[in-house]
Amino acid sequence: MIQTLIFVGRSGSGKGTQVGLLEDKLRSQNPDVNIFHYGSGDGLRDFVAAGGHTQDLVKEDLDKGKLAPTFLMTCFLAERLIKEIKGDEHMIFDGFPRTRRQARILDDALHFYRRENPVVVNIDLDAEESIARLRDRGRGDDLSEESLRKKMEWYDRQVLPMLGWYKEKPYYRVLDIDGSGSMESIAEDIAGKLNL
Repeated sequence: MIQTLIFVGRSGSGKGTQVGLLEDKLRSQNPDVNIFHYGSGDGLRDFVAAGGHTQDLVKEDLDKGKLAPTFLMTCFLAERLIKEIKGDEHMIFDGFPRTRRQARILDDALHFYRRENPVVVNIDLDAEESIARLRDRGRGDDLSEESLRKKMEWYDRQVLPMLGWYKEKPYYRVLDIDGSGSMESIAEDIAGKLNL
């Protein structure tokens, strides 16, 4: 069965790792089915690196910890969908959408592409555990206590209401996955709930 999956989770929840493991599983089960994978940073890094007035404004916002503007993220998404979607591939969205506004835009695209039964995979991890993992990971932007707290507050303010929006829609299935376990146990939980 063709999968349409939207992965959601706090920074440090292991979302990217789980997406990679699931892609490997899907490929091993049916190597002839392509996978369209759209991540929140796709297109953005190359765009900013190209330089220019818009790019400078985006870099300025990103350096302040703000999100890239929705109109740009929508533009990157639309460009990839138009170029790559053939109608017979798995679709995996990793870290996009991040707000209810972006969720409505993606919802419009999924309806247009006639994607039935999309599943939101919510890797649920509390803020303190996320902060501990980000500290252990030690990436530069994760070291300041203030920046870590801001990430958690932003998630609570933007992403949790978006999850509520998905739960209200009868054509979405939201899987709440306990993100506190081992990488392997989380992968098994996801695969089991997806009947893979």
